[in-house]
Formats: sequence, C-alpha cells, structure tokens
Amino acid sequence: YNFGLNRGVVDSNPVQSIKPLGKENRRKRVYEKQEIKVIWDTFDTLNEPFKSLFKLLLVCGQRAGETRTMQWVHIKDDIWTIPAENTKAKRTQVLPLPDLAIDILKERKKDLQKSDYVFASPVNPSEPINWLQKVAGEVRKSSQIEDFRLHDLRRTVATYMAELKVDRTTLGKVLNHKGLAGDSQVTAVYDRHDYLEEKSRALQLWNTHLAGIITGKNEAKIFK
Repeated sequence: YNFGLNRGVVDSNPVQSIKPLGKENRRKRVYEKQEIKVIWDTFDTLNEPFKSLFKLLLVCGQRAGETRTMQWVHIKDDIWTIPAENTKAKRTQVLPLPDLAIDILKERKKDLQKSDYVFASPVNPSEPINWLQKVAGEVRKSSQIEDFRLHDLRRTVATYMAELKVDRTTLGKVLNHKGLAGDSQVTAVYDRHDYLEEKSRALQLWNTHLAGIITGKNEAKIFK
C-alpha cells in the first residue's frame, strides 16, 4: 500500500495501523565442523561461478549480496574494497584477503569471461550472477543439510572467530557490522584506525581453522 501511495495508485493505506503479531524469530544456526566439511565438498559439485562464490562466503564471512557484486577493480594487492554503495551498512569495507580467498580468486581469473564482475552471470557477463537461493536449494538437497541457508555461513564464520578469541571490535570490523564493532557517531569521528592488520590476523586465523576442517588436520586451536 505504501508503494501504491507513492505511485498514486491508492489514496490511503488501510493497514498502516496494524502491528505485527509478534517478534520475528532470528535464526541462530551455526554449522558444526563435520557439516562445514560436507557443505564445502558440496560446493565443489556446483557449476561456476556459484562454486567459487559460495566458498568465498564461508572464507570471508561477507554478505552474499555484497560478495556476488565483487568487481576486479575492487581488488588490489590482495585487498578487497567494497564500495559504500554496495554494502548494507552504506559504509566502505576494506578486507585483507586470506590465503583461501586468494586461491579462489586466482582460479576465477583462469576461468573468466570478459567481465568487470568476478562472479559474472553466465547468461549476461555484464551483470553479476543472481538466483543464489535456487542454487542454495541444490546445496540443501545434495548435502542433506535440510536447513542450509547462505546467511548461516556468515554467522558460522563469526561464531568460530569468536571461539578463536578474535576480539569483538575486530570481529565487527571484519563483518562490517556497526553494532558488533561498537561503532557510534563519536567513534566514527575520532577512531580513524583502519584495523587492516587486526582484520588480516583474524581472517588468517579463521582461514587456518577452516583449512584444517576441510582437510581434517592442523586446525587452529580454539580456547574454551
């Protein structure tokens, strides 16, 4: 109805005063190590560029919408800069890429159509891929993890980083999550530190742990 009001299709919104029946239940799903291994192996069965994109989501913990629109021009010296207009937070994200991410991007370079996008649509290379949820459904079916969701990869990354003793501020910076990082209008003005070194250490720590899960050896130590 609000859309109709803006377009001049209707004169009023009769449901404006109706409140939701209750709070939305937020998902808390975090994948266990054996599930991560199954999910990663299932990603290997996907066609490109979905295979590489889904892996990068688990390696870097960024949002799917921000990752699928990655452009080659955004990557320089193993640093991925996500422009503010491409982020949910409307805040530029600068992310040092860990080893697994660099390997994934090197493979994309080999199998690249002429496109500005790292994950270009196979149908229209001038656009990034879409239909992520459809392919996520294929992952659910193939992996037999019936509640698989792409966004749970981000939560899984965050949870394991926290268990690896990555501090809350750095974790928030890695995820570009204002609340988690403790950012405010005051810190935005006075804290000009870019946290690149901290983000790099955190992502490499998760990179080591993830590689250990995938291969079955040499996981990073989690302190309980």
